[in-house]
Amino acid sequence: MCKKPIFRAATAFAIALLCCALPAAAQEQEASADEAVNAAEPGGQPAADAGQPAAGLEELPFIPGLRPAKNFYTSTLRCLRAVGNVDVRLPGEDWKPIEENRYYPLGSSFRCGPVRNNPRPSSALFALGAEPRLSISNSAEFATIESPIGDETRTVRLVRGEISLRLPPTFTNDVFRVAADGFICKNVNGESRFDRTPLADGESVEVRVVTGSMRMEGLHFKIPVMRAANSLVARTLNGNLFTSLRGTGGIFIVSLDQGTERVLDTATGENKDVLKTLEYEFSPRNIIKIHRTRIPESERFIVCTMTFDSSGTLKNRCAFAEERYNINTGELVVQQKDKDALKAGEAAAVQEIDVPAIPRPGAQQDPGAAADQVFGAPEPAAQPAEQPAPVEEAPLDF
Repeated sequence: MCKKPIFRAATAFAIALLCCALPAAAQEQEASADEAVNAAEPGGQPAADAGQPAAGLEELPFIPGLRPAKNFYTSTLRCLRAVGNVDVRLPGEDWKPIEENRYYPLGSSFRCGPVRNNPRPSSALFALGAEPRLSISNSAEFATIESPIGDETRTVRLVRGEISLRLPPTFTNDVFRVAADGFICKNVNGESRFDRTPLADGESVEVRVVTGSMRMEGLHFKIPVMRAANSLVARTLNGNLFTSLRGTGGIFIVSLDQGTERVLDTATGENKDVLKTLEYEFSPRNIIKIHRTRIPESERFIVCTMTFDSSGTLKNRCAFAEERYNINTGELVVQQKDKDALKAGEAAAVQEIDVPAIPRPGAQQDPGAAADQVFGAPEPAAQPAEQPAPVEEAPLDF
C-alpha cells in the first residue's frame, strides 16, 4: 500500500522533468537556427559587423540549405566597398551617399565622382552573389534595369565612365547583359571592361573582352562571339541614324544586314522574303559605317552599309529599305578578283576580232588595196566551164 503512492509520485516527477526538458531543447534548437539564419543575409552570404568593413564574398562560405546552389547570384546588388564620393539613387528617390554591406534593388543607379583635395580617386565594388563582381572607378555611373518576376537575366546600363566585370565562366545561358544606346551585349561571362563617353549627339563605347566571351547585337549588325583579346569602339550618333564600328584588337566576324530578297520555296511553291547578310571578317583598324534615314510616315529605315579595310579602301557597299525586297541595290563594290576576271575576258574577246591594219600617215598605198582591207577583196569571177572537143565522125563507106 505504501509503494503505490511513492510510485505515482516518482512517475509524476519524471513526467514533469520530461515536459520541462522538451521545451528547453526545442527553444535551444530554434535559437541555434535563428543564429544561423541571422548570420547570413539573402543569398547565403554572412553579414559583416557594423563596425567592421565589408569583406570580400570569396572569403565567406556558402551555407547549404539557405538558398539553392544553382542560384549563386542574387537579384540585387550588394555594395562591398566604397571609397571617396559614391552615391546611389533608388527608384523614385534622389541621390544619397551609398552604404557599405547593403543590398540595393534593381532599378537603382550608382555613380562615383572626384573628391576635392583628395588625390585618391573614388571607386566602388559591388557583388551579385558569391562570385560575380562589378567595379567602377572615378567619374563612372551605371544603372540596373528592373526585370519581371521570375526573370533571372540581369542587365546593367552604361551611363558614363568605365565599369569592370568579373563573372564566372558558367554564365553561358544569357544570365548577364550590358546595354548601351546603340547595342546590347548578351551572354557576358569572364572578365570584360566597358568605357562609355557621352557625346553631344550620341555616345562612344569601348568594349574589351579580357577573358571569357560575349555576344553583341545592334541595329543592322551582329557579332556572334567576341572572345579574349577582342575589342572595338562603337559610336552611335543622331539617335541611331549613324553607327560606326572600329576594330582595335583581335579578329572576329561581324554579320551585317543587306536587306531582304524574295526566293521561291520549292517545297510549297510560295515566294518568301529572306534576310540577306554579309559575314565580314573584322580586324584591327577596320571600319564599318552604317547610315540610316527614316522613311517618311513610317518606322522603317533606308540603310546604307559600308566596310573599309585597314588601308581605308572601300570593300563592300549596299543600300536597301527595311522589309522591302524590291528596294535593294545589292553589292555595289566589284571585288578585285572579279575585276581581274573581267579584264581577262575582255582581252580574250579582243584577240578573237581581226582588226585591219591602219596605214601610217604619208605612206603610199593602192586605193584598191585599202578598200580590200576595209571591205574585203572581191571574189574572183567564175570561169566558164570547158566545152568538150567535138568528135569527128568517119565517112561512111558504101
